[in-house]
Amino acid sequence: MNMRTLILFFLAGCLIAVAGCTSQGTAPNSLMSEAQADIRTAEEMGADQLAPVALADAKQHLKDARIAMADEKFTKARYDLEKSMADSQFAIAKTNATRSNKAEEQLQESLNTLEQEL
Repeated sequence: MNMRTLILFFLAGCLIAVAGCTSQGTAPNSLMSEAQADIRTAEEMGADQLAPVALADAKQHLKDARIAMADEKFTKARYDLEKSMADSQFAIAKTNATRSNKAEEQLQESLNTLEQEL
């Protein structure tokens, strides 16, 4: 092989590598399903009342992901879906924590009432 052939192979390899890095890949359909399921779970748990900001953020990121997928910007869609899932999980955790705190407060009130009665 001469030097010119080696350079051409090297350049061809570089072009293939760059094309692979900029490729959008395939649509993140499974992530879309997971993000939708996480939002449904958060809604069913009452996050719209107990963690409304986090739930709204999750829904907005899901909307952004749908737009990115329609434009075949799958890398951005994945990023938005991951953010949506993180926000949904936060909404779920915050909802659980708020419910636990309320239950603790009610239990403490009951204990205080019992102590006063004794």
